Amino acid sequence: PHIDSALYSSNFNNPDSWTYLQKFCYSSEFGGIGKLKFTISTTSKTLRFLIYLGDTPGKTWESAYTQRGKLTCEQLVDISMGNILVVSGDEVELNITQESRSYFWYMALADCQAKNI
Repeated sequence: PHIDSALYSSNFNNPDSWTYLQKFCYSSEFGGIGKLKFTISTTSKTLRFLIYLGDTPGKTWESAYTQRGKLTCEQLVDISMGNILVVSGDEVELNITQESRSYFWYMALADCQAKNI
């Protein structure tokens, strides 16, 4: 079955080079692939969209979030499950696949070339 999810819209100015956006849970119980679509407007040429899985050893959201004051922006990008360079105004679609059970996925933004987002 097809299930729609939430729509979020926000403007923000964060004083850091890395920031949390949102989390979601995807269940593969009924099969199929989860889809995540987003559009970001930015003036930055180096902004990255990051995705973290809730409980993958070494690449977890908990590792990133609890260590965010100790790790560099580049290290926070490296421990993500994946990252995409954001081109302002382009719609991006990600296919989410997972096995066995439902997982929480966490989204963040990083611009390691800037002092703030």
